[in-house]
Amino acid sequence: GMTIHSWGAVTPGSNNIDSQIKCIRTCKPALQRWKNVKVLIIDEGSIHPRCTNFLCMDVSVHVGRTLV
Repeated sequence: GMTIHSWGAVTPGSNNIDSQIKCIRTCKPALQRWKNVKVLIIDEGSIHPRCTNFLCMDVSVHVGRTLV
């Protein structure tokens, strides 16, 4: 497996969705993964310590919906 950060070019600790999308669009492999994914399973046991209250998962959901 891999972290959501490396898989999707999501910056740990950032809750700025526009900034996240800009970063993802510059990383072509991550952009393709976001566009092609049908199901994304996130194991909360591996969440980065800076991602409190599942903030990174919330951002990831919003980013994924925006990029599709």
